[in-house]
Amino acid sequence: MPASRTWLKNPLAIFTANGLDARGGLVVQDGLIVEVLAIGQQPSAPCGQVFDAREHVILPGLINTHHHFYQTLTRAWAPVVNQPLFPWLKTLYPVWARLTPEKLALATKVALAELLLSGCTTAADHHYLFPDGLENAIDVQVQSVRELGMSPRGLSPVGKLKLVSALPGTLQPGTDGLFRTANSQPLPADDTLRVAPGALEGSNVSPTSAMVAMIDNSRRYDMQMKAISTADENAKSANSLLSLS
Repeated sequence: MPASRTWLKNPLAIFTANGLDARGGLVVQDGLIVEVLAIGQQPSAPCGQVFDAREHVILPGLINTHHHFYQTLTRAWAPVVNQPLFPWLKTLYPVWARLTPEKLALATKVALAELLLSGCTTAADHHYLFPDGLENAIDVQVQSVRELGMSPRGLSPVGKLKLVSALPGTLQPGTDGLFRTANSQPLPADDTLRVAPGALEGSNVSPTSAMVAMIDNSRRYDMQMKAISTADENAKSANSLLSLS
């Protein structure tokens, strides 16, 4: 069976991010762009479909590299509107713990529809929520993606929490606020443990240190950019003085 070819003909405008003249449009075959046509140019082979794009603008699809589809359902929930990060998380985790397969499927479809309407054609969903009854969350999302006629790709776990069981008195707080064993050796994993909603935010993490480090890095970046800008302005001023002399 011959491959189907579609000509997106003579768009009102088109962005190619290079010097190619694409005012004549694009030829798409099996989901791939196979020809970029200059103004007045014809496709090299017949096209089964021709789309008159003279009232349309053609842009590359945007890419979203970090999303949490399930959070779409609670985005405008009044108790967390304008909340700082950690209070926001602590308030929402008990709500997210009641997420069901049906709600996740709905959230996934809403998130994908919003992304597509905004011009995004590729998105990476960083899903990490697996409460009781939602152990197959990834399968639910894959099915939702397929029901919308889209293609799920590159599904893979990126990490896993190590859960350990520590007897009372076996952990000691350090000066940095983190807990360690007396001999500083890691404890073995305990497969019988489960993460309780909201527990991560009060666990072996120093949010204050993390926020201070982030603010410090941001300030360093701003200072470096200002120094570069000042050096550039000084060079321009020096060049101007030399040209006058």
